Amino acid sequence: SELEMAETEYQRRLLAARDGQTIDRTRQLQGQSPFLLNLGFDYSNDGLGLRSGLFYNVQGKALEVVGTGIVPDVYTQPFNSLNFTLNKEFGESKKSSIDLKVTNILGDKRESDYESYNTDNQTFSLRNPGTEISLGYSYKF
Repeated sequence: SELEMAETEYQRRLLAARDGQTIDRTRQLQGQSPFLLNLGFDYSNDGLGLRSGLFYNVQGKALEVVGTGIVPDVYTQPFNSLNFTLNKEFGESKKSSIDLKVTNILGDKRESDYESYNTDNQTFSLRNPGTEISLGYSYKF
């Protein structure tokens, strides 16, 4: 989605434009991604007390911070999230269960970059959440 800039924002961008840079009157809407993809594969077998799933999510680059003048726009880069879940119930009345979860299997990083015309991107923020594995046990009374 696009937004028509206010005259003051447009003029600031014109003043800060680099040689050869064309400034449009519209810009990407802040926080809006051009695409969102969610895929999931789920398996359930009540007879065995088994449930599992593999889920993938990604959204396209999004404008995070609107730049002003000489401060460039900041864009959130795509984060590829692949997660796995497994739940196994057991016991006579299936009151006990074990859960296994693995998040961020791909080990992707959360990154936001300054982006400006005809320059290399510079890091605004970078966070590495790592891959998380959790194992749990529960009992229903």
